[in-house]
Amino acid sequence: MSISLLSLFASLVTASAVDENAAKITTSRSLSIACVRDNSENAPWYVMQQAFATSMSTSLRGQDQSSMPVKMSPTDAASAADELLNGKADAVLVLGERLPSDFRDAKFTSFRAVSQMGTPVRVFHFVLLNRDPVMLATLSAAFENATSSAAFQDTIGRASAMRVVASNSDR
Repeated sequence: MSISLLSLFASLVTASAVDENAAKITTSRSLSIACVRDNSENAPWYVMQQAFATSMSTSLRGQDQSSMPVKMSPTDAASAADELLNGKADAVLVLGERLPSDFRDAKFTSFRAVSQMGTPVRVFHFVLLNRDPVMLATLSAAFENATSSAAFQDTIGRASAMRVVASNSDR
């Protein structure tokens, strides 16, 4: 997209000033993503979150969006769903094979990505609200680019290897 995310938000705020019935949009200086790990995921949690945050920020910049840091906040599924519904989070990243039932609702849209490197295969779900089609399109494309990037895939592959090495040292 050739329009920046901040410009998009600015135009929506301007439009809402004219139309009093329009939803009011607030912006922040970072993209806030609540991060949930299901019980099947045991790779290094922090490494995976940071790899995603870096890759997502790079992906947004690559889509000609303004440079926007990505802030990851670990939490549980119920809290993440509440944060997304109440605007405290812009999206939710679920690390693990299963999408929690908290996000299986018509209010949410989820996207799925799978690691291409490392064993075992890592599954990522990206959950967004259905309220804004432009935001859905922008962030889903950024998620796809972020999770398919070579740098992200390499980091996730190394995170898997770190878990294997750590588990072998217990013998």
